[in-house]
Amino acid sequence: MFGLAALTLLWPLTSVTGLADAIGNPARALLLITLIGGAWIGVVGLGRVARPIATLTLTGLAAGVITLVASVVVTGLGAESGGLSGAPAFALPLVAVEMVGSQTLLGALAGLVAAGVQRARGVAGGTR
Repeated sequence: MFGLAALTLLWPLTSVTGLADAIGNPARALLLITLIGGAWIGVVGLGRVARPIATLTLTGLAAGVITLVASVVVTGLGAESGGLSGAPAFALPLVAVEMVGSQTLLGALAGLVAAGVQRARGVAGGTR
């Protein structure tokens, strides 16, 4: 679960390496969401994970916490790139809730898709 959640570190990595500037933020977001979501669905949907929805929801929660911590720790990531450093102080709790909540929601949606993949494959774990 934590290995899958750590894939969220690709976002700040693309920013720090300059790849974000090379491909643009909308393309980077689409690419990374597709890559990370595909990895989550692939690993859980094609594996024999007993509770895919719960597993990927918790993976999303862990990814949100990792994203939040990375945004606070890594310098040079302003609000324009998804970080916290450019946000006004009164908005920090709301930004933190949004970061963690959106990742958790994406994890739950990926879990639903992974459960569907398991069900289509006839894997018993996908029904729990």
